[in-house]
Amino acid sequence: MSQPPFDFGLPFSPSAHINNLKGTETPIFVATPTPIATQAARLYGRELSRAGYSTNRAVRLPGANGLAVYVTWWPSYCEASPEQLAELAQRVAAIPEEEERARQARAAAVAEANAAYAARGRSAAPRLAEIVRSSPWMLGRLAGEAAQILENPLTDSAASRVVALLATADRAVANAEARLRRLAPRDWRALAADPAVRQAALEGCVLLSSLDVDRATKRNGIGWGADDTGVGHVLASRASLTESEAAHALALLSVHRRQLPPALLARLAGGAPAAAPAQAALAL
Repeated sequence: MSQPPFDFGLPFSPSAHINNLKGTETPIFVATPTPIATQAARLYGRELSRAGYSTNRAVRLPGANGLAVYVTWWPSYCEASPEQLAELAQRVAAIPEEEERARQARAAAVAEANAAYAARGRSAAPRLAEIVRSSPWMLGRLAGEAAQILENPLTDSAASRVVALLATADRAVANAEARLRRLAPRDWRALAADPAVRQAALEGCVLLSSLDVDRATKRNGIGWGADDTGVGHVLASRASLTESEAAHALALLSVHRRQLPPALLARLAGGAPAAAPAQAALAL
């Protein structure tokens, strides 16, 4: 066989491999590497090797200064039959068409996924609107962006952003709930056992949440702080507080006690003199 049975998109040229150690020259054919050659090696590596091909071989050619990487065909290494070579040639020739079909399938899958994601965002837009209206703290600094997105008809990209914003809102609630599941602060457990104190703690959370118009994005001493705004708003959303939740609430309210009216502070302290550490922390 005087010519390679097939190529990988670029023609082969006859040459020779120089082995300086043995002082020999082996007749070979070389071609510039192509993506088809790379893909063929991935799919049919063993068969190509048996057919005498190497798709990424560093060889030294006559007159060349050093090694260079080529796609090579070595006639002396070809062990495949003519029938096997013909069948392999057909498979290699089909690679570009199969690659294009795969590319189109991937593009269609991505488009389908994007469309489904956008549809999910459009269907969830009313929920985001409700969060912006009634619970913007769940979005923090992103509440303004959410409101702006909802002002106009949703494009696919905007609808996809709706999904991401809702994930942020859900994460804020989940983080707050996880914090409330921690062991209640020891110093506040005794006070929290009093139902009247629990009711006062709920009212204090509602009051501070109503003042938290900036959602703790500014250091203005009004409303909740950045570290506790989520927990504070979650507590304020409760119909009533458990003892554990009330203990958490009392700890938070003690930090913001200067924003609470004296009458509420007295109720939070259980109406008792400021003797115990918890009551003292709520004193003005």
